[in-house]
Amino acid sequence: GLGRKRMLSIAPIRYFQFIQHSLDMIEIRLVCRETLTVSQQQAIVDHVQKSLPYKFRVKLTLLDEIPPTPGGKIEDFICLI
Repeated sequence: GLGRKRMLSIAPIRYFQFIQHSLDMIEIRLVCRETLTVSQQQAIVDHVQKSLPYKFRVKLTLLDEIPPTPGGKIEDFICLI
């Protein structure tokens, strides 16, 4: 699986959020403690693509914060289809 521990072992991630935009595209939004190297970013994309049963296109978006829902929660996964 995707596993929070595995994600944290790749990079200094504070929060992450997966957003499925279409049947074949997932965006990973990341809030990190420090700027990620290109190799860390690629390692995250590789890990996600290997962990999912389908070969999604993966877009990485680096953010300063992830906006919470109106209820104040940060959703781990949002499906927009």
